[in-house]
This record gives sequence, C-alpha cells and structure tokens, in this order.
Amino acid sequence: MEKLSKSVQPFLEQCSRCGACVEQCHHLQAYAYESPADIAAALTSGDLDESLTNIVLECSLCGLCHQVCPEELDFKQLVLDARCAFVASGITDSQRYRFLWVDYDWCLFSIFRDTYGLDDCYAHLMKASCDVLFFPGCMLLMQGHRIVESVCQWLAKSGDSVAMLTECCGAPLLQMGQPDRFKSYTETLWRTIKAKGPRQIVTACPTCHAQLVEGCDSADHIEIISLYQLMAESGLRAKVVGSGSATVHDSCTDRNGQIGTYVRMLLKDYELKEMAHHGANTICCGSGGLVSAVDHMVCAFRAQTRLDEVAATGADTCVTYCMACAHRLASQTDTNNVAHILELVMDDRVDYEKFDEMAGAMWDGPVGERNIERMQD
Repeated sequence: MEKLSKSVQPFLEQCSRCGACVEQCHHLQAYAYESPADIAAALTSGDLDESLTNIVLECSLCGLCHQVCPEELDFKQLVLDARCAFVASGITDSQRYRFLWVDYDWCLFSIFRDTYGLDDCYAHLMKASCDVLFFPGCMLLMQGHRIVESVCQWLAKSGDSVAMLTECCGAPLLQMGQPDRFKSYTETLWRTIKAKGPRQIVTACPTCHAQLVEGCDSADHIEIISLYQLMAESGLRAKVVGSGSATVHDSCTDRNGQIGTYVRMLLKDYELKEMAHHGANTICCGSGGLVSAVDHMVCAFRAQTRLDEVAATGADTCVTYCMACAHRLASQTDTNNVAHILELVMDDRVDYEKFDEMAGAMWDGPVGERNIERMQD
C-alpha cells in the first residue's frame, strides 16, 4: 500500500477530527473509525481487515464528505486511490466488476442493447459526421430508447445535423480502480467524437457531463452542454402529473447545481418541495460507487434512506435527472412516484419493472448462455 502514502498525508496532517463528515455520512457512521484520519492511518499500516476493505469498496463516492469538510479534504479521492491500490496489489479481484468493463466489446450495457435489438433501433442516428452530438449515457440508452429517439428529433428541429453515440463515458473504469484503462478508453472515445466533427456535445447524464467536461480539450472548441439547459432555455416544461407537487433528487456529480437549476426550470409548473438533503448537500440514491457489485443490501438501504426523505416532503413525484438514480429509487418502491425528468418532458413513462425483468431474462436459456460466454471472453 506504499502508493497510498501521498494520498493519506493530507488527512494525517490536516484532518481536525471535527466529525462533520461522519455526522452527514451513514457509511462512515457504520464503522468504528472515528474520522477519515483514522481510516487513512489504517490504510498505511498495511493491516487490512474486512471492515477497512468495506469502507473503501462500499463508498458511494458521492462527495458529500468533501462538501462539508472545513479543511476541504477529499475523502472520495482517497477512496479512489485506495481502490487503485487494492487492484494493483490483488486485494480486489478485478473480475468482480467484469460486467462493467466498458472498454471491452461486451459488458452489461452492450449485451443488453444487443439482446433486445436496441443498436438496430439506434442505427439511423449513428452518423459519421454531425453538428450536434447527443451523448445519452448507458442507462438512458437501455431504459428509454423511445425517449432517446424523441430527444434526437427535438434537437434536429434547430436545423442542425444530429448524431448520437452509444459509448459509455468511462466512469465505471475509474470508479473500480482502473485509471490506466480509463485513460486509454477515454482517449479512444475522444478520437471517435472528434472524427464526427461536432461543434456541440449535448449530454443527458450528469456523470457523463462531468467526465466529458473534465476530458475536453479547449483547443478543440467543442461546447459541452446539458440537454436540460437547452430544453429549459427553449421554454419547454415538464408535463404535470398527480397533484403537481414534486421534489428533485439532485445527482451527486452535480453538487454545484449547474444542471439541477435547469431541471427545476423545467418543473416550473410544479409545486417544488425540497428534501432535507438537496443541491450541494444531496445524498446518494444507492447506485453510486459501483457498490451494487459488492453488496446489494447497502444499495437498498441508501435508496430507502433517500425515499424516506422523499416521503417527508409530501410531494407526489420524485424527479431525477440521472437514469441510474431513477432506476435505483423506482426499483425500491411500488408507488410509481419516481420519474426521470425526460419522462415528464417527453410524456413517455419508463416501465422500470419491465426493464428489471428484461435485465434478468437476458441471462436465461440459450440466449443467456451466449451472453455469459461473451462476458467470459
């Protein structure tokens, strides 16, 4: 664990053990360590027990700890560095995350699209060149193919040539502790993007948006903009459902509120009721940090914690702007009160229960055997 020495030093030297992060984070509260400084010290000791390993692998990487830290210490980055060290030293079996190896031909996302013929549905949008490139994100591509089609049609109304990419932004590779593979993958991704010659990339996923902004070279003069900004500024509004009250689950990768502000503009016709944790202090929906590959019960607990905050607002609908968040929260409740913002803007609801059935069925029978073999290649 020598590679972690540089990462842990700021915590050993600057963490005041004030407890601000522990007070806000159920994950940190679940273990005997009193502060991130204690965790940092344990990581450098080389004596890794199950508790310490779980702290690293079950972190949602939401960044709330960094948000509330008076010293601005970034525990999320420490966790990422620890995951890299775990992979490099063999503490973590990288096969645990095989279904999310997005730099391979076959992973969860590509297998689902192939099994259900979605790539054929998207074929007419895969143009060689364009003015505007739509980057939907993996989960929206799987769960909302009609919505994706509608969005592309809406973008084309401006008169611009519109194309789409089905590629992942690469975030799973970074989160599982594979920075070299992430770098290689994103370099290839950007070559693909630049070859299409877009002047603008339109994102629908806040995580994709953050990754693309981080990786964009200003010299390429490509604007990266959220779909929700374009929609809000155009005057579009979300269809009102129920009694017209809503609460917004802000994405962890949007703590600056850049995207959430426009989502709330799209909900202008709703009575908005904010949760206890929102905006810069939002909490994870349960899907963050690839924790589902480690412990599904932890994911369920975090989703229920969030849904309890939803219920406390009294709002009819919980609106998200990340399809992974929408899926996680919707799968935790049978009240049908969770919706992605595009479901409301495009008036096309997603059947999350059916999606779960399809995701399970693609591993059954002869088709399942083929898909399992693909994952083993």
